[in-house]
Amino acid sequence: MRQFLKSSMALAPARRLIAQIIAKKGFPIFMFHRVLPDGRSCYDSEMVTPVALFESFLNWAHGRFRVVHIGELIRCASEPTKDKKPLCAITFDDGWRDNYTHALPLLQEYETPATVFLAVGMIGSQRRLWQERLHSCLETLAGDSVQREWVESFNREFSWYPPLSKNDFHFSCLRQMLLNRSSQEAEAFVSRLEKLSLADANDVPRSFLNWEEVSAMRKGGVQFGSHTSNHTLLTRASPEVAWNEIANSRMELENHLREPVSGFAYPWGKAARHVTQFVRDAGYSYAVTTKAGLFSGGEESFLLPRIAISGNVIGDPSGAFSPALAEFSVMRAGVEARRETNVSAGHRSSPERLRIAFVVDRIWDWTNGGTEHQLAHMIEALDRRYFEPELFVLRPTERFEPDALPYRAHLVGHFCASSRAGLFRTLCLFRALKKELAIFRPHIVQTFLVDSNLGGPIAARLAGVPIVVQSRRNLGSTADPVLMRIVRRIANRLTTRWQCNSRAVAMAAQAADGIRPGAIEILPNMIDLGEFKAATPAERVAARQRLGLPLGVPIFISIANLRPVKSHSTLVCAADLLRKKLPDALYLILGEGPVVQEQLTTQINELKLDGCVRLMGAQPDVRPWLAAANIGIITSLSEGSSNSLLEYMAAGLPTVVSEIPANRELAQAVYFAPGNPSDLAEKMYSLWKDVDLQNQIRDRHLEIAKTHGRTELGHRLREFYARLASAMS
Repeated sequence: MRQFLKSSMALAPARRLIAQIIAKKGFPIFMFHRVLPDGRSCYDSEMVTPVALFESFLNWAHGRFRVVHIGELIRCASEPTKDKKPLCAITFDDGWRDNYTHALPLLQEYETPATVFLAVGMIGSQRRLWQERLHSCLETLAGDSVQREWVESFNREFSWYPPLSKNDFHFSCLRQMLLNRSSQEAEAFVSRLEKLSLADANDVPRSFLNWEEVSAMRKGGVQFGSHTSNHTLLTRASPEVAWNEIANSRMELENHLREPVSGFAYPWGKAARHVTQFVRDAGYSYAVTTKAGLFSGGEESFLLPRIAISGNVIGDPSGAFSPALAEFSVMRAGVEARRETNVSAGHRSSPERLRIAFVVDRIWDWTNGGTEHQLAHMIEALDRRYFEPELFVLRPTERFEPDALPYRAHLVGHFCASSRAGLFRTLCLFRALKKELAIFRPHIVQTFLVDSNLGGPIAARLAGVPIVVQSRRNLGSTADPVLMRIVRRIANRLTTRWQCNSRAVAMAAQAADGIRPGAIEILPNMIDLGEFKAATPAERVAARQRLGLPLGVPIFISIANLRPVKSHSTLVCAADLLRKKLPDALYLILGEGPVVQEQLTTQINELKLDGCVRLMGAQPDVRPWLAAANIGIITSLSEGSSNSLLEYMAAGLPTVVSEIPANRELAQAVYFAPGNPSDLAEKMYSLWKDVDLQNQIRDRHLEIAKTHGRTELGHRLREFYARLASAMS
């Protein structure tokens, strides 16, 4: 095909036809990245143009076009011109050092104006793009070099992605995976890989320009624009990060250049409505993408199309420059021009705050309830400059007071206390969301708990909401009635994405409902780290005195609602087995649930443990109890992700927990066989006697807890919604 194009397009009639297409469709903006003597020295051949081909391209371009800066091209596109040649512009992305060493001399020789879009934070540094670092790191690894321990480490530390295997550790797979995440997560992933593989990330030549070279290029007729500060993928970034990358890079660039900066290039060419608006608000005059097309003057000036050029595009099989292929790249862009113009029209309206409707079955307790507590964290983590959250509750409860909340909240089903009124609640929610009648017209609906996950997607789609997110926070029941399974299947078909709080829940959702991994976002439970800290010995004494607990005895604590799945009876039996080894020990169970409480009371009395096993009920503030305890216990037979375990970790408590997937995923504790009192008793006693192990677990848990803070996970939550908003643009 390439040979056919080369021979056929060399004919004069074909050249005249192409000239007519260009004249009618618009002007090309050519995009380069690197200019190197040898393309093999770059990790991506699509980014490289060999020096000889670049010189041939400049010679060809001057024969076909009048090369101008982008600003002049934009002005001339809207005015009649007497030029016999169509206009074009030449751009470079990133700010590579070879733009100075190899491209600049040829630009000056051919008197060619050009614009370089700089990743400003890279200038004058030894930094490299994460994808280049990833390639360098993986080049040193063969299949057998990827150790099983590494894979386990990545799966534990980077829980936002479905489990990796050894076969996934190759460049194309990992790059594609990381391009679907934020640049911050990609950087962290690659840094971890470098550390594990012992790759030397420092002993590398400088890749990017320094400010002296920028100054020399500017004197040589090159103009500069911004490419963000850190080459951040803006459509995967939280709004505040996107704004800072766009605005701060312009300010820093203007400080160095001492002149206004008017141009911006989106990293990877990716833009969304809110990102485009940020570029406007930051004071730029235009922005370029990587979408193929010709600029005719009618497009949105903040979504200018470009034509990507590399050695692969303009070189023939022998590596020589092919004018025919260069012509073809322009002709193909001309064909794309109309479609690109139509696509850009959707970005012209100013963005609003992203409106998110959170739908939940009921609110029992914002402070102690698992899902409710996490929902409160999520709403509080949303920056009101960019997000507008609103809460819809389907069932009335005594503890839910909408007017007491710091954001808008609505009780949708005022008369729907019955758990069998699902259809009526769905109808009420539909009316609340429906465009013509809406209290609040959301861009995104996110549902929580069973009834909301079943009826919420149906109501949202009927009301015309474009994006629906289901939250899965528990492993759920496999014995659903037939009708419920049918409704759930319908709701799943209407759902855009799923948000799970652990990989265990995500894998259960995949197995039960056939949800593809790429549609699942794993967002672990959040915790306010400012509310929890490890107690000092003096603070433990003070907490025990305040609560009326004995000072010199071991205290084991279990915080969980009293439900059968939490298996509190296992702890009671273990306490009985430890009676002789730890005669003074105290076992505190915090939680409520009348049926199980009655059963536990009977069990405690029968075993004559009423002096050492105490049912303390639900506590409005668990922090004093955590400070008073020595060891935390989790006896659950099944968990999605335990808030109590996270609180133990943040409070620096060593723990003994049931060996189930969610606990393994979250903590590095002492594990016992679920439902086995003998194993639990043995593990509790051995941990109590091993002070060094207690300290090791405490220190490790405090480190893990830092990754679950509201600051970090709130940032990831905002990135998630920003990605969804980008999909709407």
